[in-house]
Amino acid sequence: MNKYHTGYYLTSDDESLTAETISDQFIEEPYLKLIPSNYCGDGWTIEWIFNNHMKGLEFIIDSKTFEIAQNVLCNVYCAAAVIDGTSHSENGVHYPHKYGTLNQVQGLDLIIKPKYKFCSSTVPSYFYLAKLASNDLKLSNAIVKYKLSTEIY
Repeated sequence: MNKYHTGYYLTSDDESLTAETISDQFIEEPYLKLIPSNYCGDGWTIEWIFNNHMKGLEFIIDSKTFEIAQNVLCNVYCAAAVIDGTSHSENGVHYPHKYGTLNQVQGLDLIIKPKYKFCSSTVPSYFYLAKLASNDLKLSNAIVKYKLSTEIY
């Protein structure tokens, strides 16, 4: 399995921030708690790792292939539009990057600038919906079509 940066993270200046801390303090629903079993699909899981550069808890995709990571990231991006009820098209498309290679990425600002910087308890919902979509082709198509319709509108 390979790890990939997603560009999504929860902000905090507290370096002791952990997935368990966020789960206990901000997330009431047990199915949204930041534990790996809540966020996994066929060939992928999500990990939460504190990133000193981004000053927050970053969502990392652990997947068998880059293509799987890209599909998960696309579903997360579309799920964000569904859950927030709005398009995130101003953020532009971004791609997963091999874990630990951010300093080698051209256009690094697509990941590090606050485009995907959240301090909201809705972020785990993005990944939960992406998990559901990875196991249901109809749901996956629905969230992609919703995202597209918000961009067209």
